[in-house]
Formats: sequence, structure tokens, C-alpha cells
Amino acid sequence: MSLVVCSSNHDVKEEEKLIEMLVSKKMDGLLLVGAGSSNRVLNSILNKVKVVFVDRVYEGYDAPYVVSDNYNGMKKLVWYLVKTGHRSFAFLNGEEGTYSATERLRGFVDALKEAGIKDYVVFFGQFTYESGFSLVKKLGKIPDAVVCGNDLMAYGAIDALEEMGYEVPKNVSVTGFDDLPFSKHYKPSLTTVRQPFHAMGYESAKILHWMISGKNKKNKKIVLETELIIRESTKGGSEYETSGNS
Repeated sequence: MSLVVCSSNHDVKEEEKLIEMLVSKKMDGLLLVGAGSSNRVLNSILNKVKVVFVDRVYEGYDAPYVVSDNYNGMKKLVWYLVKTGHRSFAFLNGEEGTYSATERLRGFVDALKEAGIKDYVVFFGQFTYESGFSLVKKLGKIPDAVVCGNDLMAYGAIDALEEMGYEVPKNVSVTGFDDLPFSKHYKPSLTTVRQPFHAMGYESAKILHWMISGKNKKNKKIVLETELIIRESTKGGSEYETSGNS
């Protein structure tokens, strides 16, 4: 048994080339963390190789998936910000149309609607440090909280804000999503939503193994719970890593 790991670096065309290459080598199965909202080769490969989607859901494809609860994770985060006095928001999101970006946006907007808050803006970019940095520079005004689509974007947002003369969190709170290992060491340490990466990998690999072994797991759909992690990058937060609920 052998394992092949490939990265498209969030490039859909490169992803399509890599998938076609892997299928041509007659791989038994594929764990796919997709780069975008569509992929032209999926229709042709689903009958040739066992596929499990990880951290992504592609509408219209009958394949199992393992994802985290992006929607409720973002709602918990926004409600925490509302409860700690934040009243204006900017959401710097990743690639428009991707499953995670769509679900996080839904959670963000629904939480603010429930709170009766209308003062917010939304920008789409990429799930990268550079995108977080550049999107902050496009803000017409600095809100109470900058909510970022993932931790990498939050790192970029914090650096851009500090370059512009704002202190985090004294002047503006910043949040992420993922809880990458470095987030608790960032300055300031990052308030974020923890995704269960280990469980996502374990569950998706288990499903793929079952499928390769001939067990029917085609309709297996798993949504894993997320956790709010409160740190120093938000007003009202704690210097210690802790969990919170909406």
C-alpha cells in the first residue's frame, strides 16, 4: 500500500490536472479537499475511483463527505463578539462559492440578523495571509470587529491593521477560523473557531478504507462539531485559551 499527497495550492485548474494524473495511475481511492466550488473532472472520475470529500461539499455529486460545522461555528463566534459589545463588523472571506466560505458567510449573516445588527460589510478574497492583508486596506472604515474566513487571513489582517496604526484588540478585534497550531502563539494570540482536523482526517480515511474494501459507504455524510477558542485578539477575551458558547 502506498500514499500519494498532492497540493494544488488552491488552484482549480492545477487540481484538475492532479486528479487526472492520479486517476490515470489507477489509484484505489482519493481524499479530496477541493480548491473551489466546481471541478470539471469530477463527473468523469466518480465511476473510476472511490472519492471522499474532505472539508468540502460539492452539490450534485453522490459521494460521501466529512466536514466541520462551519455554519454554527461562525454563529458562535459572532454571537460571542456581539455579547462582548461589538456593533460593527467586516467579514473578510475566502474564495466565493466554496463550501466553507458559503457556510461561514451564512453563519455570520444569520447571527447578525438575529442580533438586529445591520452595520457590516463582506469582502471575498482567498484563504491566504496576503488576501487578509490586502482586504483590510480596502475597508472604508475600521469596524469594531474584523471577522476573517480563516486564521491565515486573520494573521494578514492583524499585520495590516498594525501597519495602519491600529492596535489589536484595543482599537479593533480580529478573529479567525481553523485554530492552526501557530494561532495561540501569534501576537496577539488569535480568537478563532477550532476545526477538528484530526477527526476529519480519521473519519474520511476510515470511510475511504471501507469503500475500497467493498463496503457501501457511498451515502455517508459526517458533520463534526467546532469549538470557539477565545484568546487575546478580541476585546473581552482572555489571555488564556478557553472555549465559549453562544
